[in-house]
Amino acid sequence: MDTTSIEIPNTITDDEEDVNLDNITENTTLRNENYSKVKTQDWKKLCCKALAILIAVIVFLAILMRSWSDYGTYITQHVFPPKVYSISTQCQYESSHGGYKQDFFNAPKCSWLNQVNHEGRLVEYNHTLHYENVDIDYSILSCQLEKPSNWFAQFNARNHLVNISWDDNLVLNYTGNLTRCLELVIWSI
Repeated sequence: MDTTSIEIPNTITDDEEDVNLDNITENTTLRNENYSKVKTQDWKKLCCKALAILIAVIVFLAILMRSWSDYGTYITQHVFPPKVYSISTQCQYESSHGGYKQDFFNAPKCSWLNQVNHEGRLVEYNHTLHYENVDIDYSILSCQLEKPSNWFAQFNARNHLVNISWDDNLVLNYTGNLTRCLELVIWSI
């Protein structure tokens, strides 16, 4: 026997070594070579994450509400355009002056009323009777239509216009006799 070499007895067989190497994963610890380390969620971390997300959502909603209160009117005025609510042509004298009435879109039901100064007071004048030498003092157009929230009336006969009002009916009050047709456009702004 050779005294210069020391022989270390092999206690682990090659088959056992292969089995031990097959069981090693990235979660295997050095102390417990066959036990996997299980990752667990810390409830404190979960609660902190949920709280941080909740605070971020609340801050975002608060900023959104603040922006809408500051710029909401500006946005609705500049993003949402006005809409045509009604378009029609209203004529006072349909048959005698060649006038015509046209209902284009959501036309109101309108009626004309003429008033004359008779003995110091205004009385209704019926244009079908054709009195001689009568000067009509006021022509009034009264239209029945549902009133839009923010309305604007556009019409072609602005001269001699005295008053526009819209309580139950849209009322246009003119001085004198309005002989031409009135093109009436009502906008919802």
